[in-house]
This record gives sequence, structure tokens and C-alpha cells, in this order.
Amino acid sequence: MGCDLRNYEHKITNLKPGYQACFFKRNFFAFWIRKVTDSDCTHVGTVYGVKAGKLQIAEALGDGYILKEYSQKKVTKLVKSGKLMFRSIELDPNKVRKSIDKRIGTKYGRLQILWIFIKEAFRKDVKSDGNKTLICSEANAIIIFEASNETKDVRKEFGIRDFDDVYPLHIYSTRLATDLYITGNSPDKQEE
Repeated sequence: MGCDLRNYEHKITNLKPGYQACFFKRNFFAFWIRKVTDSDCTHVGTVYGVKAGKLQIAEALGDGYILKEYSQKKVTKLVKSGKLMFRSIELDPNKVRKSIDKRIGTKYGRLQILWIFIKEAFRKDVKSDGNKTLICSEANAIIIFEASNETKDVRKEFGIRDFDDVYPLHIYSTRLATDLYITGNSPDKQEE
């Protein structure tokens, strides 16, 4: 299964709830994420669906956990520039939406990001904040877990204790996603 958005302008409608959106950003914050995690994938989101011709992706951003809308033109531009790709993962669409819906409005885990940097830089274990806040990859890992009836666990695959410790790198490289659905020109993209 593969669909190259660069050639098919209407294909955002083929993206299913639960597919993983992997972003390859180039800003100050992304620079540090790349440095700490050794991956060009610096942000992730979960496809929620298409509404009124716009792709909705659930993302943990500065404003908290939100549904962000992307036009077909914007998605195409991001894919063509190598700043976005999607990974296919089979999950129950209704459970994906339910898991996302109950987290919408959760505060962004700014402090959790700091703890990740401290953990990686100094090899110190830090305490999870549980469900109080969310970072992007934590949200994706929870949704994958819940929408698969707890059979797909990114933590288990990478030997991670808490959802808080899941990085964009883990979502980008998990074997739970069966293939790359739409690819750009990311320098470290994988072919399966």
C-alpha cells in the first residue's frame, strides 16, 4: 500500500484515523530535539480524519493537545519539501477518535520536555507527570496503545517505562507501523 501525495492531490482522504504524522521541522526547538534524540523526526501527530476538505491531525503543541487542520495544499507542500510523512498503522478508527477526544485540551508538557533533555544529557532518571500534561510522542503512543486494545505498545518495543519517555524517534521508527504511507525527502527516511 502506498500513495505519493506529490502526485495525487486528492489523497488526504485516504489517510485513516490513527496514521502517524511525522514532522521534520527546522527551528530552534527542533534543533535540540534532533541533537538529543539523534533523529530528524522532531514532532509527531495522529491523523484524526478529514473535515470540510481539511486534514485534522491531533497534536501536542504550545496551546496544548489540539486538532490542527491542514489544507490539501499545505500537506502537499510539507510532503514535497520533506517536512512531513505519514506512517500507516491499523487501528480502530472509533477508538482512535475516542482516545484523542478525551485528551483534547490537555496542557502541553513543557516541563516534561525539559526533563527529557536533562535525562538524556545527564543520564538521570526523572519522574513522569502521568496524565497531567502531554507531549506529542507521548500522546501518539497512548493512542496507539488504547486504540489497539492494548496490543500495540511502543514502550514495550523500545524498553521504555513510561509514555512520557516516548520520543518522536520512537513513533517514526516503530515496527508497529507497517509501512511508510506518504513520504517526503527526509534525510533519514527509511524504506520498508
